[in-house]
Amino acid sequence: MIGALVVGHGNFAQGVYDALELIAGSQENFLIQCFQENAVLSEFEAEFTENVHKLAESGDDVFVFTDLKGGTPFNVAMISTATMPNVFVYSGTNLPMLLEFCGSRLSNLTTEAIQTALLLAGRDGISTQKLEEAAEKEDSDLEEGI
Repeated sequence: MIGALVVGHGNFAQGVYDALELIAGSQENFLIQCFQENAVLSEFEAEFTENVHKLAESGDDVFVFTDLKGGTPFNVAMISTATMPNVFVYSGTNLPMLLEFCGSRLSNLTTEAIQTALLLAGRDGISTQKLEEAAEKEDSDLEEGI
Protein backbone atom coordinates (compact mmCIF):
# COMPACT_ATOMS: atom_id res chain seq x y z
CA MET A 1 0.00 0.00 0.00
CA ILE A 2 1.21 3.50 -0.82
CA GLY A 3 2.79 5.05 2.27
CA ALA A 4 2.30 8.47 3.80
CA LEU A 5 4.40 10.55 6.15
CA VAL A 6 3.08 13.80 7.56
CA VAL A 7 5.71 16.14 8.99
CA GLY A 8 5.31 19.63 10.33
CA HIS A 9 6.14 22.25 12.90
CA GLY A 10 4.99 21.75 16.48
CA ASN A 11 2.03 19.41 16.71
CA PHE A 12 0.74 20.01 13.18
CA ALA A 13 1.33 16.42 12.04
CA GLN A 14 -0.28 14.90 15.13
CA GLY A 15 -3.24 17.27 14.99
CA VAL A 16 -4.05 16.77 11.33
CA TYR A 17 -3.64 13.00 11.71
CA ASP A 18 -5.98 12.98 14.72
CA ALA A 19 -8.62 14.78 12.65
CA LEU A 20 -8.05 12.42 9.72
CA GLU A 21 -8.38 9.37 11.95
CA LEU A 22 -11.60 10.72 13.45
CA ILE A 23 -13.13 10.98 9.96
CA ALA A 24 -11.49 8.12 8.04
CA GLY A 25 -10.35 5.73 10.76
CA SER A 26 -6.90 4.42 11.58
CA GLN A 27 -4.58 4.40 8.56
CA GLU A 28 -2.23 1.63 7.47
CA ASN A 29 1.30 2.50 6.31
CA PHE A 30 0.89 6.06 7.58
CA LEU A 31 3.36 7.81 9.90
CA ILE A 32 3.67 11.23 11.45
CA GLN A 33 6.70 13.19 12.61
CA CYS A 34 6.65 16.42 14.60
CA PHE A 35 9.39 19.05 14.40
CA GLN A 36 9.51 20.64 17.83
CA GLU A 37 11.23 23.91 18.75
CA ASN A 38 14.06 22.20 20.64
CA ALA A 39 14.67 19.50 18.00
CA VAL A 40 18.21 18.58 17.02
CA LEU A 41 18.25 18.87 13.24
CA SER A 42 20.50 15.85 12.64
CA GLU A 43 18.20 13.69 14.78
CA PHE A 44 15.12 14.97 12.96
CA GLU A 45 16.76 14.20 9.61
CA ALA A 46 17.75 10.70 10.72
CA GLU A 47 14.23 9.96 11.99
CA PHE A 48 12.76 11.31 8.76
CA THR A 49 14.99 9.08 6.61
CA GLU A 50 14.16 6.06 8.79
CA ASN A 51 10.42 6.77 8.44
CA VAL A 52 10.61 7.08 4.64
CA HIS A 53 12.58 3.84 4.35
CA LYS A 54 10.11 2.05 6.64
CA LEU A 55 7.19 3.19 4.47
CA ALA A 56 9.02 2.28 1.26
CA GLU A 57 9.59 -1.32 2.41
CA SER A 58 6.30 -2.33 0.79
CA GLY A 59 7.77 -1.36 -2.58
CA ASP A 60 5.06 1.20 -3.20
CA ASP A 61 5.34 4.96 -3.55
CA VAL A 62 5.65 7.21 -0.52
CA PHE A 63 3.88 10.55 -0.24
CA VAL A 64 5.35 13.07 2.20
CA PHE A 65 3.02 15.81 3.36
CA THR A 66 4.56 18.92 4.95
CA ASP A 67 2.96 21.96 6.48
CA LEU A 68 4.95 24.86 5.03
CA LYS A 69 6.97 25.24 1.84
CA GLY A 70 10.44 26.42 2.78
CA GLY A 71 10.15 25.35 6.41
CA THR A 72 12.55 22.91 8.03
CA PRO A 73 10.31 19.82 7.63
CA PHE A 74 9.83 20.63 3.92
CA ASN A 75 13.53 21.32 3.37
CA VAL A 76 14.54 18.09 5.10
CA ALA A 77 12.01 16.17 3.01
CA MET A 78 13.23 17.68 -0.26
CA ILE A 79 16.92 17.11 0.45
CA SER A 80 16.49 13.64 1.97
CA THR A 81 14.37 12.32 -0.89
CA ALA A 82 16.13 14.02 -3.81
CA THR A 83 17.44 10.70 -5.14
CA MET A 84 14.31 8.66 -4.37
CA PRO A 85 12.13 8.59 -7.50
CA ASN A 86 9.18 6.95 -5.74
CA VAL A 87 8.86 9.63 -3.02
CA PHE A 88 6.67 12.69 -3.61
CA VAL A 89 6.79 15.75 -1.33
CA TYR A 90 3.86 18.13 -0.85
CA SER A 91 3.68 21.38 1.08
CA GLY A 92 0.66 23.28 2.35
CA THR A 93 -1.00 20.07 3.49
CA ASN A 94 -4.60 20.31 4.61
CA LEU A 95 -7.22 17.84 5.79
CA PRO A 96 -9.12 17.62 2.46
CA MET A 97 -5.85 16.66 0.76
CA LEU A 98 -5.19 13.87 3.27
CA LEU A 99 -8.74 12.57 3.02
CA GLU A 100 -8.38 12.43 -0.76
CA PHE A 101 -5.09 10.59 -0.35
CA CYS A 102 -6.64 7.96 1.90
CA GLY A 103 -9.41 7.26 -0.59
CA SER A 104 -7.19 7.44 -3.67
CA ARG A 105 -4.57 5.03 -2.46
CA LEU A 106 -7.20 2.32 -2.04
CA SER A 107 -8.19 2.59 -5.70
CA ASN A 108 -6.32 1.49 -8.78
CA LEU A 109 -5.38 5.05 -9.76
CA THR A 110 -1.95 5.75 -11.17
CA THR A 111 0.49 7.76 -9.11
CA GLU A 112 0.00 10.67 -11.52
CA ALA A 113 -3.79 10.54 -11.07
CA ILE A 114 -3.40 10.51 -7.29
CA GLN A 115 -1.05 13.50 -7.46
CA THR A 116 -3.57 15.46 -9.52
CA ALA A 117 -6.43 14.52 -7.21
CA LEU A 118 -4.45 15.63 -4.14
CA LEU A 119 -3.69 19.05 -5.57
CA LEU A 120 -7.32 19.57 -6.58
CA ALA A 121 -8.64 18.46 -3.19
CA GLY A 122 -6.16 20.66 -1.37
CA ARG A 123 -7.10 23.71 -3.43
CA ASP A 124 -10.85 23.01 -3.34
CA GLY A 125 -10.65 22.69 0.44
CA ILE A 126 -9.77 26.37 0.70
CA SER A 127 -12.62 28.88 0.56
CA THR A 128 -14.14 31.81 2.34
CA GLN A 129 -17.81 32.49 2.97
CA LYS A 130 -20.08 34.45 5.23
CA LEU A 131 -23.12 32.87 6.77
CA GLU A 132 -25.36 35.71 5.58
CA GLU A 133 -24.37 35.10 1.96
CA ALA A 134 -25.13 31.41 2.20
CA ALA A 135 -28.50 32.12 3.84
CA GLU A 136 -29.42 34.68 1.14
CA LYS A 137 -28.56 32.17 -1.58
CA GLU A 138 -30.74 29.52 0.07
CA ASP A 139 -33.62 32.02 0.32
CA SER A 140 -33.33 32.99 -3.35
CA ASP A 141 -33.20 29.32 -4.35
CA LEU A 142 -36.43 28.71 -2.46
CA GLU A 143 -38.15 31.63 -4.21
CA GLU A 144 -37.23 30.36 -7.64
CA GLY A 145 -38.64 26.90 -7.05
CA ILE A 146 -38.01 23.85 -9.15
